[in-house]
Amino acid sequence: MITVKITGLDALQKKLSGLEKQVKKAASAAINQTAKEVRHRTVQEFEKQFRNPTPFTKRAMRVKDWASPNKLQAVVELRQDDPAWPRALAHHFTGGPRQWKKFEGALMRIGVLPAGMAAVPAKGGWAVRLDRYGNMSAGQITQILAYFQAFGEQGYQANMTAEGRRKLARIKGKGAGTKSGSPRITGWAYFVSRGRGNWFGNRSWANGRMQHLPPGIWAKKGTHGVDVAPVLMFVRRGNYRKRIDLETIGREVVDKNFNKNFSDAMAHEVGGVS
Repeated sequence: MITVKITGLDALQKKLSGLEKQVKKAASAAINQTAKEVRHRTVQEFEKQFRNPTPFTKRAMRVKDWASPNKLQAVVELRQDDPAWPRALAHHFTGGPRQWKKFEGALMRIGVLPAGMAAVPAKGGWAVRLDRYGNMSAGQITQILAYFQAFGEQGYQANMTAEGRRKLARIKGKGAGTKSGSPRITGWAYFVSRGRGNWFGNRSWANGRMQHLPPGIWAKKGTHGVDVAPVLMFVRRGNYRKRIDLETIGREVVDKNFNKNFSDAMAHEVGGVS
C-alpha cells in the first residue's frame, strides 16, 4: 500500500490568495490522477516481472480512499476484496515464503500434499490441461479435488464416488487370460506418488510398480495403466525475492508526474490561469 498526498499546501494558498478553493480542488484532482498513474505503472511492472500475467493479476491493484478537497491523499493498494489476490501476489511485494493456494490447502488437509511442499503443474504431457497463461485449468483442479474427495463439509457433494472414478477410468476388459483380454483404462485415473520407496494410503492410487516416480499427482491409462504422465508435481515450498517495489514505483511516478498534473488541474480550475 502506498499513500499519495500533498504537503506545503498552506504556503501555496497564501501565494495564490483568493484561490484557496480552486487550489484544494486542483490538488485533489492531481492526487487522484497521480494515484491512477501509480496503479498503471504497477500493472506495467507486473507485465515486466511475470510471464504473460492473467487478467486477474492485472486487476489486482486499485486506488482506494480517493482524495477530495477536504482530504488530500489517496491510497494505492493490492486489492483485498478477494483473498485470492493477496494469497497469489502479496509475497511479490514483500518477499518471503510463497503463500498456499486454496486447492493446495485442500490437498494438504487430506494428506495428499506433504507439509512444507507446494503443488505445481507439470510442464507437459497428455495428462495436464493448462490455460493460455500456463496455469492448470480450473476444471481440472476441481476434478482432482473431487477425485481425492478433498472437498470439505461445505462441498462434500462435489466429491467423486468410487463409481465416479470408475466412470472416469472407463476400464475395458476383465483381466488377463479372459475372453475380453487384459484390463485397459480407456479414460484415465489419478494416483499419488510419494517418491521412490513410498506408498500413499490406498494402494489403488499408487500401485507398487509406480514407486520410482517423483512425488506428485499422476495420471495413468492404457493396458494395466502402464501409460503414465505427471499432472501436479510436489516441490519444496519456495522463498520469493521482492519483485514489485511499490514504494519506489510510487515515488518515481509522483516525482515525475505530480507537478504537471497539478498545473493542468489548476489551469482548469481557474479557466486557464496557472
